[in-house]
Amino acid sequence: MAVEIRRILYSADEFKVIANLYVNLVGPSMGLAEGTVMAIDILEDDPLEVRVHIQARDGRQIQHVFDKDNVVAAMTTFCSEMKIPLSKKSVKTAKKNSEGKFTFDMVIQSAVNLS
Repeated sequence: MAVEIRRILYSADEFKVIANLYVNLVGPSMGLAEGTVMAIDILEDDPLEVRVHIQARDGRQIQHVFDKDNVVAAMTTFCSEMKIPLSKKSVKTAKKNSEGKFTFDMVIQSAVNLS
């Protein structure tokens, strides 16, 4: 079995930009008001859970928790918007590493014909 692994690392400040893009592109369909992500707090490392502090356009302060699936969706959306190629077949996960960076991992397994 051949395994291909890709990893993209993001700092907390870079993830704030990613969350901001996600909140404004996808947030309204999740019931979130559009606005600016002002801060993020990591609530859990594994599975990754992040609280996002949003300044809504109408002035309200909103907090929303991104679970691991929301974090992966935000990173996928960011890569798509920035034209960073991603495999549709890959299994995507997000974690926080020991250095405090956000990791976005993509794994593809393919069978190898040995005959």
